[in-house]
Amino acid sequence: MCAMNRCLNGGICVIMKDNTEVCSCQVGWTGSRCESDINECEENEHLCVHGECLNAPNGQTNYTCNCKNGWEGKFCHIPIYECTSNPCRNGGTCKDHEGYYVCTCKEGYSGDNCEQVNPQVIDGTAKPSIDSVGGLEMYWFIIIIVIGILLLICLTVLCVYTCPSPKSRKYKHTV
Repeated sequence: MCAMNRCLNGGICVIMKDNTEVCSCQVGWTGSRCESDINECEENEHLCVHGECLNAPNGQTNYTCNCKNGWEGKFCHIPIYECTSNPCRNGGTCKDHEGYYVCTCKEGYSGDNCEQVNPQVIDGTAKPSIDSVGGLEMYWFIIIIVIGILLLICLTVLCVYTCPSPKSRKYKHTV
């Protein structure tokens, strides 16, 4: 008859018609003595469609799928549509990609989610920016003006102290 503890991991010893002993294994186990954990991931390499299959240890019949970005579900077969949450602001349009989305902003807006107002364009009409003059930022424009004024003052002071006045000039008349 069946030897005690012949079958491992909860397997049941069964005596066949020819008096041979066979182990009937619990779900998740295999082998002549039920000694081997069944690896569901090896048995079906396409179990996780868009992810990595991770076998559960110790004969558990479970496995888990570690999904790639943009996928979810038990088999990583359900695409995640990031655009369903309407992440694009100010009338921007959303385009789904695998694991990310891209917003295409309307004129006058910028940023990852079209959240930044671009003051150079309002209502589709280009407006001069308050911080630019002739292509130069206002800061540099002011610096150039101040330097020009300082140079003019220096030249004026220099001339006042070094240039001779008309009264002090002596003219020689020769006849």
